[in-house]
Amino acid sequence: VEWLTGFTGSAGTAVVTADKALFWTDGRYFLQAAEQLKGTGFELMKMSEPGVPDLEDWARESKLVVGVDPTLISLSAAEEWSRKGCDDFKLVQHNLVDRAWAETKPKRSASALRTHGVALAGESVASKIARVADALKEKGCTSLVLNALDQICWLFNLRGADIECNPVFFAYAVVALDESAVKVTLFLRALDGDVNDGATKDAVDAHLVAEGCSDATVTLEAYSNFNAAAAARLAGCDNKGAKVMLEKATTTLAMAADIPPEQRVLVDASPVELFKAKKNEVERRGLERAGIK
Repeated sequence: VEWLTGFTGSAGTAVVTADKALFWTDGRYFLQAAEQLKGTGFELMKMSEPGVPDLEDWARESKLVVGVDPTLISLSAAEEWSRKGCDDFKLVQHNLVDRAWAETKPKRSASALRTHGVALAGESVASKIARVADALKEKGCTSLVLNALDQICWLFNLRGADIECNPVFFAYAVVALDESAVKVTLFLRALDGDVNDGATKDAVDAHLVAEGCSDATVTLEAYSNFNAAAAARLAGCDNKGAKVMLEKATTTLAMAADIPPEQRVLVDASPVELFKAKKNEVERRGLERAGIK
């Protein structure tokens, strides 16, 4: 959005049609957007102002077929789009903005990871994975696919710096129940061919062993290896009885593409999100120290 429009705020949606360009943002950014959109060709659409239609209402009335990059649209966003009477999104397999951006687009960040072990987290990775596995069994699910970076950080007691001002790193994770065992796959940017950060891999391997995870429990893979087919395979979708838990707000259309609808169990909050929300004593002390600092 920033590259296409020049807008640097944290919330905004750009729409480009064959003959116009529109940009929706909320009241926090009216002045900033008006200044930054000057000369770009984008018309500012001030959300919730009189006479300004919501994006969904505008799209419905315009009778346009709206294309999206499925890796950037959540299941809940697509659901809301349909609920408001809009035609289903057309899934565009190649991001058109990226195509225009071409070779000038910066490479995806790949910061070194840092461990956030039991002394700071108050609970080991093995314990957290076991709790998630029990929650999946309780819901009749056989696997969970994770995309929310904060949830992945919490589950694996790891932190990073891939997004400015956020202690997160680019990753995906799949937790799958296999009879009596739990198999977890963690996809890390550090393992991509253009990064190949052996030191980070060694550090994460050692960290997971120290946190009670054997090699059979957690497998590390390259971030670039994650796609719809990998998600479905690791989630066990070749077994017709598989039930895959997906969090509606953070699972993208692309992630769910190869998981049959009858095998999806859609939830508002994953077990990881619910467990993460309830802070233990060590985490509470950490919050206090952070506040003081």
